[in-house]
Amino acid sequence: MRYYVHLIILVVLSLNLSVQKSYAQEIPDSIATLSQVDQWEYYNNQMWHNIKNWELALNYATRALNISKGIQDRILEATSLYNLGRLHEFYKDYDIARIQLQRSLDLRRVYATDLEIILTLNKLGEVFQKMGNNEAAVINYREVLQLALSIEDSTNAGLAYERIGFVHLEEEKYELAQKAFFSSLEINSMLRDSMGISNAYNNIGEVLSLSRESLSAIESYQKALRIHQKLFNHEEEAATLHKIGEEYLAMDSTDLARRFLDKALSIREELSDRQGSAETLNQIGDSYKAENLFREAKKHYQYSLDMQTVVGDTMAKTLYNLGEVNYYLNEKEESLEYLNSSLNLKQSRQSDPFRKSRYELLSKIYEELGDYQLSLSDYQRFN
Repeated sequence: MRYYVHLIILVVLSLNLSVQKSYAQEIPDSIATLSQVDQWEYYNNQMWHNIKNWELALNYATRALNISKGIQDRILEATSLYNLGRLHEFYKDYDIARIQLQRSLDLRRVYATDLEIILTLNKLGEVFQKMGNNEAAVINYREVLQLALSIEDSTNAGLAYERIGFVHLEEEKYELAQKAFFSSLEINSMLRDSMGISNAYNNIGEVLSLSRESLSAIESYQKALRIHQKLFNHEEEAATLHKIGEEYLAMDSTDLARRFLDKALSIREELSDRQGSAETLNQIGDSYKAENLFREAKKHYQYSLDMQTVVGDTMAKTLYNLGEVNYYLNEKEESLEYLNSSLNLKQSRQSDPFRKSRYELLSKIYEELGDYQLSLSDYQRFN
């Protein structure tokens, strides 16, 4: 027995040594025998391979940049700076990402192709958006648009309109967003790009929905839906069916809403899309709640909660809905449990569209249960 124990220890020690050796040889000596360009390519590949190891990825990216500078290859230097920008973006260090991408863009304007310039402008625009600087983002996307049109690159022109539309949508500038999405639709129609056309119709539908033009939104979604079905794109088909159901629900047409939502749920369950199924179940629950069918609503909300894999806004909404329907069913203790659980969600505290309603309902329940101190405390929170 002692022999086998020692043998096991030796095996474990040898494994540990091999692991340590592998870390020590993360930059093999054999790389030194390669040409400078091959070394540059190796370090760039290793940066992406080790993207989740910040120090190692940065080490490789910096080595690649230093090589490109050493051999005075401006195209490789621009690519290294671009990759460094993406690396910093991945780690949400947007200020550094912006600087590196701008340096890459400056070089690419002189030494690179138009497509590489477009690539960098788009990435820089994305970083500006993440920094909350939408004005700078639109400036970059408009430059992409002008450059794409000048070289007759309709694909990138259509995508530029789409990006501009999304910025305006975020800013709630719906007329500008709709105009941009219609321009994207026009270009994609000219290209006969079915996916591009369907995306444009979906985007237009979203603008119309936010503008509370439900019938027009449904019409646009229906056009997108027909294309998704023709292409057998079941994931997008389900998403669009869900959106149409939401619009009918907003119009208080609960039967029509459930007709589309049930179809969306069926597809999402076939695709094993648990999170998507949970979102659709929430909407089906809302349709029953609108009809005061609280038991049926509760059943769908509970099923939705059981399906969820992500702690976020959907879960916060489900917990609030369960708290609300349990209150209407006179199950106050259970209602309190769900409402208080929702308060413990970190995501719901950061972005909580139900904050006021939640505290208002909590205050009402505590008052009915005779706990006036907690009732007053929650009342003060929502007022």
